[in-house]
Amino acid sequence: MDYDLIVPQLGGFGRYHKRLAVAACLPNLLLAFSFFSDLFLSLTPGHHCRPDPQLLPLALRNLSGFQLLNYSLPLRGDGGMEEEEEEEGEGAPPAAWSRCRLYRYPLTGGARWPLPNGSVSCSRGWQFEARGGGLHDNVVSQWNLVCKNHWKVSLEQVSYKIGWTVGYFTMGSVADRLGRRNTFILSLVLSIIQHIGVSVSVDFLMFVIFHMFSGVALAGLFLSLYIATFLNS
Repeated sequence: MDYDLIVPQLGGFGRYHKRLAVAACLPNLLLAFSFFSDLFLSLTPGHHCRPDPQLLPLALRNLSGFQLLNYSLPLRGDGGMEEEEEEEGEGAPPAAWSRCRLYRYPLTGGARWPLPNGSVSCSRGWQFEARGGGLHDNVVSQWNLVCKNHWKVSLEQVSYKIGWTVGYFTMGSVADRLGRRNTFILSLVLSIIQHIGVSVSVDFLMFVIFHMFSGVALAGLFLSLYIATFLNS
């Protein structure tokens, strides 16, 4: 679009066009913030199983700190790690602790420091590493969306993109019937409601539903302002 040719024909870059230009930037900013928030919300931090004293022999139950973790957590690539999940793909070193397994020890044995005889899935949840950047807690750490539940992260991301796609179809029809201004106001109100719902979600299903419909509302904002910009250019 050649603004040097268009602006003089419109009588200059007046007050209305300045407001329209500022408003046209709004959906792009919201889209950028939305993508970044989606990254932080579903970012999988480093994690490992919480040690379970019930799986340890009596001689090891009084350990703490690094020693307790060292005797409780297998190393990646250890034998019997058939259910080990490498969902993050962060390229951790081979000697890193397993993210999804705990050592299992024999219930009886005369050895003072018995050896593990297998591994089991995490029985007491996970311990997540604190990150310097991003959120201290996100949906992954809040609802333990790791290991066998890591597929729920992909479900949330796909449902959010589906919300945007549905929003383009539905809000486009609404704009044809109600007009661009009414569609913008409607989408703005819906977006505020949906994002409040996202922030107060008490479980994963509630979060997914509100986040998906927030994509519908943001698509309405983007579409109504884009049409207004295009028709007034």
